[in-house]
Amino acid sequence: GDGAVPDCVNMAHSKIVSYRTVTDVPTTRGAYQDETGGHGTHVAGSVAGNYRMPTSGGDEVWLDENGAAKDAKICLDDVDDNDPRYPGLEVPADLEYALFPHSYEMAGARIHTNSWGSAVLGAYTDHSMDVDEFTYEHDDMLI
Repeated sequence: GDGAVPDCVNMAHSKIVSYRTVTDVPTTRGAYQDETGGHGTHVAGSVAGNYRMPTSGGDEVWLDENGAAKDAKICLDDVDDNDPRYPGLEVPADLEYALFPHSYEMAGARIHTNSWGSAVLGAYTDHSMDVDEFTYEHDDMLI
């Protein structure tokens, strides 16, 4: 929450090992919120959700609603600008240096999901080049 140590990673946490805001836009609603309709929560759950339901006998049963990698941990980089005057995301201009290294080097992530969409209709952009360069230089990273 507010007051979290920037770039802090705690691998002892059971699911979320790091949460950092990437934007420097001043917030009026408070940081650390999934303000875009729950999309970030949905994506995180689809990838690494881990849900067990207790049974009447006290045991737990795994449900089919688990994510693709239910035992994975999450290092979350929040790109929501949290500003109701300018709704949307503030994706860093240079992903290769401003976004990916934190997850890769500090948290040991080898899968990164960029689920913010695009309005460029398939055009090859600077962000496309950043992804290509980072994965070329780090061939064990999937983006």
